[in-house]
Formats: sequence, C-alpha cells, structure tokens
Amino acid sequence: MHRHPAPPRGSSRRVVVAALLLLLVGGGGGLILTAVLGTPAVPVVSTDYGARLGELARRGLPEDATNAWPDLERSIDALREAARSTLPPDEREEADAPEGDVEWALAFAATQDAQGSEATTASAEDRARAEAALDAYLAAGGRDAWRTAAAGDLIDLGPAGDPATTRLVELPRFAQLAPLRRLAVVHAGLLRRAMREGRADEAAIELDALLEVGRLVARQPTMVECLVGVAIREVAHGAVREAIGGAAAEARAIDSAVLGALARVLDDHALPSPARPPLDAVLAFEGERLFALDAVQWCYTDDGRGNGRLVPSRLATLTTGGPATDPEPADVVGIFTPDRRTVTAAIEERFDDVIRRAALPRCERLGIPWSGPSEAARKRIGPLGILLLDTTDQMLDRLDASAARLRGTAILVAIERHRASQGTLPETLDALVPDFLALLPADPLGCGPWGYRVDPDVLGGYRLWSWGEDAEDDGGTSAGPRDREGDEVLAPLTD
Repeated sequence: MHRHPAPPRGSSRRVVVAALLLLLVGGGGGLILTAVLGTPAVPVVSTDYGARLGELARRGLPEDATNAWPDLERSIDALREAARSTLPPDEREEADAPEGDVEWALAFAATQDAQGSEATTASAEDRARAEAALDAYLAAGGRDAWRTAAAGDLIDLGPAGDPATTRLVELPRFAQLAPLRRLAVVHAGLLRRAMREGRADEAAIELDALLEVGRLVARQPTMVECLVGVAIREVAHGAVREAIGGAAAEARAIDSAVLGALARVLDDHALPSPARPPLDAVLAFEGERLFALDAVQWCYTDDGRGNGRLVPSRLATLTTGGPATDPEPADVVGIFTPDRRTVTAAIEERFDDVIRRAALPRCERLGIPWSGPSEAARKRIGPLGILLLDTTDQMLDRLDASAARLRGTAILVAIERHRASQGTLPETLDALVPDFLALLPADPLGCGPWGYRVDPDVLGGYRLWSWGEDAEDDGGTSAGPRDREGDEVLAPLTD
C-alpha cells in the first residue's frame, strides 16, 4: 500500500494561517480571526518617556537653571492683547481664535524696510494699525519680558503628564511653542528699525535677545522644536541681511557704529568651527528616539520579555492625533507584522546612525550613504517603523543650510564694516581677517572656501555664497526653494 510522506513539521500551522488570511481577505475576517485567536491585549505602558525627555532637556545645565517660559508667556500675552486692542470691537472675539493669530505679526509690516514684501502689500490702514499694536506691545512690557526670557537657561513647559494615560505626541509643548516664531518676527522688525535709525545699542540688544531665545528653543529635545529655534535664529540673521539689502537699494549707508555693535553680538553667538552641524541636532535626535520608543509602547503589546505585536488601531490614532482607543477585533492582523523586538531594534540602530552622523563635519558625512529604509528593511520593520524612521532623512542637510546662512551673515556684516572703514569692498574674504573678523568661519555646506567676488552690476556691488546642499561650487547660482542643486546665496538679496 502506497504511503504519503508525513507533512513537514509546522506545515499544518502554515495551512491554518493561510486559511485565516483567505477568510480575512474574503470579508468578515476580523470577527473570524478574533474567534480563533482571541481579542488582542491592550498595550502595556511601562516606561515614563516624558520624564526621560525632561532629563534630556536639562542635560548639561545646572540644577538651578532658570526657566524662560513664564517670561515668554507674558511677552506672548502682551502681543496678543496689543493686537486685539487695535481691532474694531466686533473683530476682537474672532482674534482670540487660532486663525486670528496672524494679527500678532501685524507689527512686522509696520517696521519692514522698503524692500520687504510685507511692506509693499500691506495697506496704509494695516500699517497704521500695526504701528499702534507695536506701541501697545512695548507699553505693556512685552519687550521687557522677552529680554528677561533671553537671559534664561532653558524652556521648561511643565510636567509631562501621567505616562500611563498621556502619549508624548499629546503633550502641549508644540502648541505652546508655535507663537514664538510670530513673536520673533515682531522683534526682527524692531531690530530693522533700530538699524535704520542708527541706534546701535538698541539694535545689538534686539539681535542678542533674538539669538538667545532661538538658542533656548533649539535646545528643546525634539526635532520640531529644534527647527523652530533654528527658524528664530534665521529670522534674526535674515533681519540683518534684509536691512543691509534695503540700505543698498536706497543708496544709503548703515551707521558704522551699528555694524560694529552687530558684529560683536554675532561673534558672541558664533557657531563652532570647523564646520559642524549645530550640537542641538544631537539633543533633538535623542529626543526623537524617545518619541519613537514611546510610540512603540503605545502601539504594541508586551509579553513581558520585550516582545509583542502591533495593535493597528493604536497606530491609526497615533498618526491622526486622536485619543487612544481600546483594541478592536480586526487588530489581530497585527500578528502578521514585524514584532515589537524587531521594530525597537531597528529604531535604536537608525537613531544611533543618525546621531553618529550629527557629530561629523559634512565633508565626512557626504561619503556615507544617506537614504531611508530599503525595501527589505521596510518589510522588516513594518508600518510603525517606517513612519518613525523616514522623518530623519535629510534633516542634517537642512541644519547645515541654516548654519551656512547664520555664518554668512557674520561675513556680510564684516564686508559692510570694511566698506564703511576703507571706502571700498575687500578684494577677497581673507582681507577681513583680523580687523573685521577674528577668523573666517568654515562653510558648513561645502568642503572648500566661501564664494565671493566683487560685482558692480548687482545690488550692493558684490556676491557672497555658500556651496549649497549639493556640496559643489556653482559660482553663486542660487538654488530654488525646493531644489538641492545650486548655491546658498547670501548676497545680493536680489539681482
């Protein structure tokens, strides 16, 4: 009698799984899988990543570090009330809503130089209202609170909440920081006005406070907050560049005392050389790691041995920002996705790699492949891992571009000081050292010197550029806003 060979060990399990998948695809699979496998367990939240985030924010700071947030809140409140006070009574209630926040920045239009787009598009009525709002803000002590905050050591937004009920993505820190950039825009307007009116001490104080607040925000331990801080710094340096461009357009000179005062502030805030990404990036990526691990513990079950399975309904609430829900019957499909241990290991490996890159000069980093997870890795880490890891790509290049603009502003001021002192532009950037620059800062985007040449055919009479994100010298050809090709042009502001 002919006997069929015994099926390989484990084949019966594969047959069962295949049958279950067919049932799932055919409809009603969630209920059938639930009946066979049981309802998925609720994720176990056992680690207080909020506390760890707080410890990270205070890393390297003294125990008695002063908190700048209360003063920043007072400054924000003063600007809000000042803007509302200039509105007709029937519009004031609407201005309390988030969409009314644009009123906060009206003072920007009133203090823009002639070359500023806001100044050319704002109506005379809006400009008058903006000036009134600005005067009210100053009278309410908003600027004093802003400057007091700039002397702080950190921004502490308060307790993180109960880790068993609060995901890190639900913390109010992002919403609380959002108004700061609008506030920075107003103070950038005050900086430009002080430069235009030749008030050197006032210009220096405004620039210093903007850079200090930017530094404090950039030290917050998430990438979003780091980028907000970097944006505040860029608002400060952008105001200086725009004021210089505005003076050139109007064929007037900026007071040499103002330039000297700004140069001293910029020197105090100089980023380290040789070219390195801001150290804030390392702190921010460490914070992002904690956010990723917190997401895992909220979206995966825990078998007590560091493993478990994905609960897809929890993943959906994480991406939409909705409240965490109890597992649903169809969540049993999570058994077919990578397990918790696999995803956690992939997250740790990825952030270790990113943080190593953040400590390298860009010239060294360019030789290391930089891309998102491969197709094989995507299958290995599953949907949550892809969501968390894709966000790290190209972030360091963006921070390098910001650092180039910051350092380029210091060179720009030095060039203008040379012109004010000598009556001519320098033939090379080396001519700025040591009288106008203690040291020529390295180009964070390139592996060579900054680009510079005298060009009487452009606004201001010269061109200054960084190599751009493609790490090639394109002769001062500007890159588009979303184009990684071309140079980062610091001058002229417009052709």
